[in-house]
Amino acid sequence: MREPISKRTRFEVFKRDAFTCQYCGKSAPDVILEVDHIEPISKGGKHTLLNFVTSCVDCNRGKSNIKLSDNSVVEKQKKSLIELSEKQEQLRMILKWRSGLIKIEEQEVQALLDNWTRLTTYHLTDTGIQTIKKLRKDFGLVSVLESMDISIKYCKYEDDEITKESVENAFNKVKGICYLRSLPEDKRIEYQRVGKLKYSMRNKYYDCNEKWMAIYINQFLKGGYSIDELECLINNSSSYKNWEQNIQEYLS
Repeated sequence: MREPISKRTRFEVFKRDAFTCQYCGKSAPDVILEVDHIEPISKGGKHTLLNFVTSCVDCNRGKSNIKLSDNSVVEKQKKSLIELSEKQEQLRMILKWRSGLIKIEEQEVQALLDNWTRLTTYHLTDTGIQTIKKLRKDFGLVSVLESMDISIKYCKYEDDEITKESVENAFNKVKGICYLRSLPEDKRIEYQRVGKLKYSMRNKYYDCNEKWMAIYINQFLKGGYSIDELECLINNSSSYKNWEQNIQEYLS
């Protein structure tokens, strides 16, 4: 009794042969495909992948157990096997390369976490670790390290120890510092000017609403107005409410 061909083997043969009959060139779903033996079993053929070929029903039934005299199918199979072997080798190389990248990523993230602990003596939470991973991905290891060093100036001390609140504030500054350092020089200068104007507004207006202040300033600049015009508007507003009214007139 002939050994049956498993579904998995059938699929691998069809996939290797691009779901195309190797005798007539017709492909599924135009024809029904079967797995045929290149060397018939009755003539000593083996039940192995090398001896399997994709055939449509008509070609397979018409061929019966006659051995093919034309070696074109065998040559096609050899070529397909070589290509398959090359693809598998390239896949192994890609997986190895990817594994190396993951290892480097883990090492760089750990270096950033260690650097933050060294600077502040505090360990980051799971949320902080996820933030570090994203920053490393967006800006790179060196930029994040340098931004951390800059952010430390926002830390405050009590009894010679850094306060937890100031450490959190410093950490929240890291993303902005990374972004600022990534900008072209002219854009970086503009960003810094806007930051100074926001700072001056916080000091000038006791009732300053920082959330809406940022929204209005963003809309103002996106509307085509200049930073000089924004500064003039701030200088000519007697209170935060007055500033809101004035800037809303520009935006309306």
